[in-house]
Amino acid sequence: TENLRAVASLSPTLVHVWGTKDVVGTDLTLEDLITKHVKMRFGAMPAGKGSYFVSRQMFQAMGIEDMDSISEWGASLYYAEGSDLVNAWKDRQVDVVMNLLNAPDSLVEEALTSREGRLIDFGKNLAAKMAQDFGFMEYIIPAGTYVGQDYDVKTVGLPLVIFTRDDVDDTIIYYMCKAIYEHIGELVKANNAFAEVDVKKMHLGGGVRLHPGAEKFYKEVGLID
Repeated sequence: TENLRAVASLSPTLVHVWGTKDVVGTDLTLEDLITKHVKMRFGAMPAGKGSYFVSRQMFQAMGIEDMDSISEWGASLYYAEGSDLVNAWKDRQVDVVMNLLNAPDSLVEEALTSREGRLIDFGKNLAAKMAQDFGFMEYIIPAGTYVGQDYDVKTVGLPLVIFTRDDVDDTIIYYMCKAIYEHIGELVKANNAFAEVDVKKMHLGGGVRLHPGAEKFYKEVGLID
């Protein structure tokens, strides 16, 4: 809406894709799976869920407008939510799974512990297209985040963003940003999810104009000119 303003971008929610080694091998990227028409049983969240729309965007970024059309090359889709999707992975009903989650996430850890597989790198072109076409940000899931993950994984994600109205007092928003920026350590102690917050990127990824109070603070600490 016209009166919506961004305050701060916090911990990102990242796209996680993992698959079995007999399908994805040791080096195939998500981009490869799509462009090379790899036969796979792809597990995704059902329509109406945010992860569902992201999964469609991944295929669209590689030129496939209708995700269901992967059946034309012998692949298939399996829709389920959360733990049901992980259970489908455990029961070998799917070979590749996609979900939008914080990192690390217990569902991914459970999946990779219960059945051998690996996190799949997006690939350079797909990650860049997701950023360019759909407003995602590129991220790295560092090696060691999950069991057996001894390599960095390129992915994309969306930050959790604090929004406000444009008529909220500038001073309130200024000090809110200041409190987060200067006391991130205390916030991490209160909730470990804050460990993923990069205070040097608080001003990015909001998708709308910054609130003047936030803008004032970010200029003060040199994040924006």
